[in-house]
Amino acid sequence: MLSPLETLLIPTHGEAAPFDARPVYRIAVFGLGHRFQRLLEIIVKHARHNNYRYQVAEHSGPGEFDIALVDMTAKGGAEVAQTLKSVPLALPVIGVGRRASHHRGNDDLLLATFSLDVLGVLNRAAESLSMRERTRRMSTRFVQADPTLRLPLVSGRPPRTLVVEPSPAVRSQIAAALRQIAVDSEGVGTLAQAEEVLSMRSYELVILEPQQPDGDGLAMLRRLRSETGRLKLVVPVIVLSSRSGVFDLARASWAGCNGYLGKPVPLSALHTTVNRVLRRFLGRRPQAPRLPRDAAAPRTLDSALAAMDLQEALRPGTVPPLSALKARQSPGAQHSSDTGGARPQQRGGPRPAAPREPDVSP
Repeated sequence: MLSPLETLLIPTHGEAAPFDARPVYRIAVFGLGHRFQRLLEIIVKHARHNNYRYQVAEHSGPGEFDIALVDMTAKGGAEVAQTLKSVPLALPVIGVGRRASHHRGNDDLLLATFSLDVLGVLNRAAESLSMRERTRRMSTRFVQADPTLRLPLVSGRPPRTLVVEPSPAVRSQIAAALRQIAVDSEGVGTLAQAEEVLSMRSYELVILEPQQPDGDGLAMLRRLRSETGRLKLVVPVIVLSSRSGVFDLARASWAGCNGYLGKPVPLSALHTTVNRVLRRFLGRRPQAPRLPRDAAAPRTLDSALAAMDLQEALRPGTVPPLSALKARQSPGAQHSSDTGGARPQQRGGPRPAAPREPDVSP
């Protein structure tokens, strides 16, 4: 039996939908009953004079909705809401319940007045998203992307990077540097947050600081690389570490990283490495699966270092490969930044030192 409001808002067929320039936001429903879901669909469809337009998402996977509507009275509803709120740059989460609870606080939307209040609650969530988008556009207006390093869109959006770094200042500096090459970034401060976010959202790159307050980042990387199924970490990982020893470089390679940068890292080295690693990953995504782990694993220290993406090895802020370090012991040799080997020194004296570039981390 339909309520009087549902009877008045029954959709009519055969009407042509005019062009609508209002911003559209997708709503994902978690645990809400069928009657309230149907009522929500009718209300958002006929709210033609509202400032925002809403659509009920068919799926609730990562990147498939903008606003979450969670029934706090359903089993596990409070846990779902808490998990959604813990995601970096979390999307608005609207809790639907019957009354205020001292365990979880006041509900954002009451079931008793659902049809009267749902549009106003959705509008407040949409305004927060709109303000966040305007702020992001203003920040990118002052930080223009380098046209030679711009990366292609992924499913209609810029490539997304997860920065696992305990320092908020370093995370913000990396985010500003990545915006210059049209790459979005999200940051977390612990390994536990990183694992939780990776299980809920999709990324094209991970930038990892090995020294974390709750454990070893390389141990987590090695474990995620060896997982099976959807838990396996297949996206490339660039290690950004303040430790630049040869064995630190080897440990990172054996853990499964795709690049290594030492702090403080020059802006050009960060841009070039991220651009090259992302282009290589995005270019081979549709290809055949990789070789078995045992067949592709490096067996010696030199082969482990050679397997990494270290063409920026001799620039400031990075670590040269082991073969380049060994070549320093022989006089009259000059290192090559491409192969890590040695070549005869050119006549005419040493080359002048390149000007120092700004760092993106303290």
